[in-house]
Amino acid sequence: MIAALGALVIIVTAVVTVQIFLPEGQETAIGAYLHLPAFIIFAVIAEEFFKYLFISKKLAAHKTGRSLIVDAVFLGSGFALAEILFISLNNYPTENAYRNILEIATVHISTSVIIAWPFLTNSSRKFLKISLALLVATGAHLSYNLLSLGEMDFLSSLLSALLFLLILTAILKAKRLEKSLA
Repeated sequence: MIAALGALVIIVTAVVTVQIFLPEGQETAIGAYLHLPAFIIFAVIAEEFFKYLFISKKLAAHKTGRSLIVDAVFLGSGFALAEILFISLNNYPTENAYRNILEIATVHISTSVIIAWPFLTNSSRKFLKISLALLVATGAHLSYNLLSLGEMDFLSSLLSALLFLLILTAILKAKRLEKSLA
């Protein structure tokens, strides 16, 4: 629930920011922002940063192994729900609604899992791993959004499928890690 509210705050902040910098006389409907690459880039960076903050401050402090990954899945689900709700409330037309919903959920869940993964290790290079995870998560999310915007359904679906496989792999590895620590 907190993740969904956080995502909505990010979206509203992004819309207000774009509104301020949008030249006078241009279309100002909220749905118009979904097509602006600058809005997409800002929203993705903000979302992944807030996922990191939530994971590092709330989840990683008390969780280990599979429970951290499962909580990251729920966090990603909250962000996906907020984005789907935002798109739905703005009557954004979509031909493949069910596939898009599944892909949005997959992208948000997988990027949360990617960001959570470095917190499972006690490495001296944790900062590097977290930075790399943030870069990979932001890059994957941004790639998906820009591919979707460009009507590249096959590539966005392929990226979504690969991210889904990443989620499964992370859950299985976290389960093995948890067993080895027990």
